[in-house]
This record gives sequence, C-alpha cells and structure tokens, in this order.
Amino acid sequence: AGVGLKAGLIPLHVWLPSSHAIAPSHSSAIMSGVISKVGVYGIVRVTAILPRPPLEWGEVLLGLGVVSGVLGVLFAIGQHDLKRLLAYHSIENIGIIVMGLGLALLGRSLHREDWVILGLGGSLLHVWNHATFKALLFLGSGSVIHGMHDEQDMRRMGALCKAMPVTAATFIIGRLALAGIPPVAGFWA
Repeated sequence: AGVGLKAGLIPLHVWLPSSHAIAPSHSSAIMSGVISKVGVYGIVRVTAILPRPPLEWGEVLLGLGVVSGVLGVLFAIGQHDLKRLLAYHSIENIGIIVMGLGLALLGRSLHREDWVILGLGGSLLHVWNHATFKALLFLGSGSVIHGMHDEQDMRRMGALCKAMPVTAATFIIGRLALAGIPPVAGFWA
C-alpha cells in the first residue's frame, strides 16, 4: 500500500492530480519523472527479496496496473485543467509500468523466464521513457501556462502554435510519445 500510494496507483492516487495542478511546472516534472518512480522502485525491491514470490502478488500487480491504466485515461478525458490532465496520464503510465512488473512476477512464480524478461524489460524501459516525455510535457505546460498569464483551463487556450512554435513542436513530440505512436520512445516501451 505504501509503495502503491507513492507511485499513484488507483485507488491510492487521490493526492496526485491536485498536487500536480497546484505545483510549479518544474516541480511537476520532477514529481512525475522521479517521485512516482520511487514507488515503482519500492515494488521492484520488495518483490526481489523472495526467490519465488506468491502467484497472487503478480496477479494483484497486473490487476492494479490494468485498473490504473484504464481509469487513468478515462479520468484524463474529463479534465479541462492542463496539468490535471497530464497528472491522470501519469497514473495511466504508472499502470502500464506496474502491468509489466505484474507480468514479471507471474513469470517468476511460474518459472517463465520469457515473461520475466519481457515484463521487467518493458516496465523499466517505460520508467525511463515516461520520465523523459512527461518531464517534457510538464515543462511545456509551464511554458504555455506562463504564456497564457497563469491560465490552466484548456478551454480558454487556442492558436498557441503560431505564438509559441518551439513549445508547440516539443509538446507535439511529448504527446506522440504519450500516445505510443511510432517511432517515438513511448511506442517501444
């Protein structure tokens, strides 16, 4: 529960969206890119203690990952605050990372080395990718919010590509990575 709270897994995610919405954008970049990954690191360390973890651990992690991934996206759809939207997508991406960890634990329990390699490899690759593209998105959101004179409501934003072309280009790259579109890093993880 403690590492799930730190990572922002659903149903322990309640602190995350509000924290990102009120924090400065550079702090949100660190929170999303580093602090939530401390929870993921905790899961990896705790589960690495046992030579053969119980099968249920992998099932629980896989289930929590699926729930966090799906609900994170669904909650993000209803957001109008730019930083809350990105926060819910962090919850979704933590779900994807935890699904990989769940698969790796199932592989360890069932002696399926291929599941361990694919699950842990994909999970750790997504840790790196998520930290990179989410930091890019939060820093880009800070630039947009600053350019909009502290406005975070996306319904009041528009025509920013012409006014902020560099921010728009980097934000598009970050969004492609978040969506998992090839050839950017989010796809490979």
